[in-house]
Amino acid sequence: SKFDSEAKVWSGIQTQIDPNCSIGERIFSAFERNPSDIAEINADTNQKFTCNEIRIRSIRVAQYLSRSGYKEGDIICLAADNNEWLSSIVVGCFSIGATINPIYSKFPKEDVIKMLEITKPCLIFCEESNYNVMKEASEEICIKVKIFVFGTIECDEIFVETGQEQSFKSISSENLANKTAAILGSSGTSGPFKAVSLSYSNLSYRKQFNSKRSTSLISFTCLYWISGVSLLIFGFLSKCIRIYTKQDYTPELAIKFIEKYRVDTVFLTTDFMSTLFRCKLIETSDLSSVKVFLTGGSIMSEKMRMKIKSEYLQHAEILDVYGSTETGWISKNGSLPENIQVKILDDDGTLLGPNESGEIIVKRPTKFIGYFNNDEETKKILLPDNWIRTGDIGYFNDDGLLTIIGRKKDSIVHYGYSIDARELEDLIRECDKSIEKVCAIGMFHTTLCTDLPAAFIVKNDDLTKTENEILEFVNKRVHDHKQLKGGVYFIDRFPTSVTGKIQRGKLRSLAATLYHEKNYQKNKM
Repeated sequence: SKFDSEAKVWSGIQTQIDPNCSIGERIFSAFERNPSDIAEINADTNQKFTCNEIRIRSIRVAQYLSRSGYKEGDIICLAADNNEWLSSIVVGCFSIGATINPIYSKFPKEDVIKMLEITKPCLIFCEESNYNVMKEASEEICIKVKIFVFGTIECDEIFVETGQEQSFKSISSENLANKTAAILGSSGTSGPFKAVSLSYSNLSYRKQFNSKRSTSLISFTCLYWISGVSLLIFGFLSKCIRIYTKQDYTPELAIKFIEKYRVDTVFLTTDFMSTLFRCKLIETSDLSSVKVFLTGGSIMSEKMRMKIKSEYLQHAEILDVYGSTETGWISKNGSLPENIQVKILDDDGTLLGPNESGEIIVKRPTKFIGYFNNDEETKKILLPDNWIRTGDIGYFNDDGLLTIIGRKKDSIVHYGYSIDARELEDLIRECDKSIEKVCAIGMFHTTLCTDLPAAFIVKNDDLTKTENEILEFVNKRVHDHKQLKGGVYFIDRFPTSVTGKIQRGKLRSLAATLYHEKNYQKNKM
C-alpha cells in the first residue's frame, strides 16, 4: 500500500473503472462468451449447469417478473438455501433492475420480522421448510406479499420456455449505478438491526480476491452474507465454476467436496477454517488441488495462519480477507486492493501515521448508499467525501500492511450473526426483576475464532437467581446463535472510565479468564 505522508492516507493501486456498468449486463456478457462452460455444480446432486443454461433460466425469470408487473426498484426477498434455482433468480432480478433482499433461511420468526419490517418486499422466494415462518412474519406486520416456494409446481412455472428468450435485453445501465441492487443484513454492528443498501455499481466493482486464477470455487456461505453474494458474482464474471450445497458446513463435508471436485479455491469463514484444520480427517485428506484458501469474518492470528500453511497448505496461498458488508473487501493479508483508500483516526478525529492505532476509515471508488430507510444510522457511519467508518481498530506498519486489532464498537458477532446486546440484557432483566445493572458482551474465543455471547450482572441483596438459572432462562428463549455460550457472571461492580462509561474491553478480558477457569475445572472433574 502506498502512503501519502502529507494527507496521511494509504492507497491501493489507482485504476479507471466504469461505475455505470450494469451487473446484469456483465453477467449475461460473460455467459454469452462461454455458453458451453460449466458455471455451477450442485454438490448435493452432482448436477452440472452450463453458462447458457443459467443464462436462459435467468432470462425466463426476468420475463416472468416483467409480465407479472415487477419492475426496477421493486424489492424481492430471497429466504432460501443455496439451491439450483437461486442464482437464476438473482441474475433475473438484476437484469430488470430489481433489488434482492436475501434472508437466512433458518432465521426464527422474530429475526425475519426485523428485516421485513424494514424492506417490505413485494415478492418472496423461500424453501418449503421456512414457508410458515415467512407467511406468519409477513402477516404479523401486515404486508401483502406473494410467496413462491422452491420445488412447487407454481414456482417451476417461472422457468418454463417462453419462446422469446433470444430477444431479451437486460435493463440499460444508464442511471442504474447508484440504484439499490441488494439489501443485506448488517453483520458486524451493534444496536438495533440495520439493512445495508448496496448499489449496482457497488456489486459490479468486485475485483478478483486472489493472484492465481481460479477455475473452481466452493463456499458454504449463503446469500444473506456479503461473501455469498460477492462469490456468486465473482464466479460468473471470472469463468470460475461455483460449487454449492444446501447442507450446513462440517469439516468432513468440506473435505469430501474439495477432494471430489478437485477444488482449487476455497472460502471459509475464520471460525470454519479453524474447525477444518482441527478435524481428525484432515490428517489423511488430499488438499493438493487447493491453490488459494480465502478466509475472513474475524481476526486470524499470524501464528495460526503460518501453522496451517506449514502443516497442511504448503502448496497454497492463504489469503486473510478483511472487509464488511458496508465497505466490501478492504485488504488481503494486510494489502489494500485496487482503488481502496484507508485512513486511521483517533477518538478526537486526528489523522494517524504508521504504527499508530485508531479507527479504520475506508473510501471505495463507488458510493455507499447507506442503511435502507435509516438516515440516522447512515449519518453515523458515512463521513464527507464518501469515507466510511468501520468501527474497527487497526494500524499500518512501516511496510504499509494493515493489522486489525479489534472492534471499537460494542458488537457481538457469533459465527457471522450480529447480536443486539440490548436484547440479551432485556431478557436477563426479565428473568429476575431485581437485576438493574447488566452488560452483555462478546468474548472472543481464540480457538473457535468467534465471539461467544456472555453477560455480567452486578450483584445486589435482592437477587434470587443463580448464574446457571439465568443462563438457562435466556438460552431457552433465544435462537442458538444468541445463546450465552460464553457464560453468565456476577460481579461487584463494572469497570468504568473516568466519565463513568462501562469499559467493555476489560469485561471481555475478564470473561475470557472466567470462561477458561470454569472449563478447566469441568475438565478436571
